[in-house]
Amino acid sequence: MIRKQYPPEFEEFWKIFDLIPQHGLGEKGSKSQAFKRYQQKKIGPDDFDYIRDRLLAQIDAKLARRAAGAFDPDFMHVQGWLNNERWDDEISTTINRQPSASDRADQALRDYLSTLA
Repeated sequence: MIRKQYPPEFEEFWKIFDLIPQHGLGEKGSKSQAFKRYQQKKIGPDDFDYIRDRLLAQIDAKLARRAAGAFDPDFMHVQGWLNNERWDDEISTTINRQPSASDRADQALRDYLSTLA
């Protein structure tokens, strides 16, 4: 068996995607399929820097939203992320968290107590 060699830029990109399963944000998928998409997109050095930075920003934003209790779907596999050019997605910093039952109960109690004062 001959081990497939990948360009250093793709290897770096693939390693960044290691953060996704490590943080419970989804699965990476197939490396060979991801590399095919990477080649099809003809990603150059300048593009690579931009894409890497956008991916890291998306990971950070997703972790922040989840840490705040907001629902945020998992990342798609790498090949899908590349195929759909997800690096151009808007990175939302808005955290729309639905109040929990406990939050609603606390608010109801505060509302009731304010009527007694």
